[in-house]
Amino acid sequence: PSITDAGAPVFGQMKELKSLTLIHASKLTGKAAAALADHPTLENAAGDEDFFANGTAHLATCKKLKALRLYHGFVTDATVLPLAGNTTIETIILWPLLRVGVSDAAMPALASMTGLKDITIGHSVLSFEGLKKLKALPNLTRITLTEVALPDGDLEKLNAEMPKVRIAHTPMTPETRAEWEKFAAKQKATAPK
Repeated sequence: PSITDAGAPVFGQMKELKSLTLIHASKLTGKAAAALADHPTLENAAGDEDFFANGTAHLATCKKLKALRLYHGFVTDATVLPLAGNTTIETIILWPLLRVGVSDAAMPALASMTGLKDITIGHSVLSFEGLKKLKALPNLTRITLTEVALPDGDLEKLNAEMPKVRIAHTPMTPETRAEWEKFAAKQKATAPK
């Protein structure tokens, strides 16, 4: 048995809840994340599926949330945008895994999250122009880019732009890029016109 939206209100009732991890909780929707809005003690949230991908506006209001880890194919720019202006999150992991994940369009929202110290982004296509916006983060110490495609020379420019930030980069493999391109084409073909 899986938890459903009907059972989600119990999360809001857990006033001592500090950590919540929900992996493959496919029967929970983003609407159910409203149970966590303004949660007084939640510090760590991790998961995938719609609950997290479409519930970030509610998660962003958690008063003590320090770490947010979003996984699998549910991480997009739209997932990140509701987090804009959050000041409590220090660590964020955006791991879409072989989907069209975050792009440069999400960087202004991340750059406005002034508490961020550690950002991990995986399986995405980014550029120096987008990533340099993260320079605005006063506490940023580390950026990890795993299986991320960057144009030639952009990593060097980024290191020069942010010398105090430790930047680790693993390039996207050709196989992963081919899968990414295939998914991007499919997503574009099915997008509302």
